[in-house]
Parts: sequence; structure tokens; C-alpha cells
Amino acid sequence: MVKKLFDTVPEKFINVVAGIEQFYDLKTVRFEEVVGHLKTFEERARRAAGSSKTEGGQLLLTQSEWEERQRKATGDSSGRSRSSEGSRGRGRG
Repeated sequence: MVKKLFDTVPEKFINVVAGIEQFYDLKTVRFEEVVGHLKTFEERARRAAGSSKTEGGQLLLTQSEWEERQRKATGDSSGRSRSSEGSRGRGRG
């Protein structure tokens, strides 16, 4: 019954099917256990697809972008980043 299920699952499950075939004895594994593995994979894939992007569609921020967001969040409008507070900057003064 498990082999018949594997013949009918969509292509996106091919890696899961290969893993189950490699690590489980298909003659003794329960059908419900195999379906559970397939459902778990689908849930994880859906969760990963939903959390891989932020609101703006960016995956990562540069250091300056991160510092700018931190300044906006804390209300600091001085323009100085926190990492340079203890060091001497360029210019006069």
C-alpha cells in the first residue's frame, strides 16, 4: 500500500519518498506513519516559504540599514550609529 502511495504523490515529495525508502522497511512501515512524514514535510515547507521574506521582501539587511531601523525604532535622530559612540569621528570638533 505504501508503494502505491509513493507512485501517486506529487513531485515535490520526491526527496521525502527517497528518504523513507532508504531508511524504512516498506514491508513493515505503517501507512499512517508514512502519511505523517509527508504531512510534516508539507507543513515545514509551507512555514519556511512564509517566513523567508520580511515585509519589504528583503532577506537580509546591510549594517547601515539595520542601524537606521534601530535609530527609527528608538527615536534617535542624531544620525550617529551606536557603534561609533565611543570612538572619535572625522571632521572638526
